Amino acid sequence: MAPYLTGEWSEALDYPAMPFDAVMLGSRMMVAKESKLSPSAKALVVATPGVDNERYWEACYTGAAGGIVTVTSELGRRAAVSREGSLGLPPPRR
Repeated sequence: MAPYLTGEWSEALDYPAMPFDAVMLGSRMMVAKESKLSPSAKALVVATPGVDNERYWEACYTGAAGGIVTVTSELGRRAAVSREGSLGLPPPRR
């Protein structure tokens, strides 16, 4: 995580240092022992394989990538959900 906070990640691509303002830890926080998420929902998050290389993440915009698909939320924004159904709900319509 340090290269993202210091900006070193962009220097490897011949750009000036571009430190991130924030690092998203949502999934890691949801499965923490202190989280109030149900045990079955935590198991679903942990069982979702994810992608090995961040270059493949955008594939979930048009299909499944690492067990995740992207749907449009009630607010009209993109939302990533488990391909198997989010927290026991039916799989999203595409």
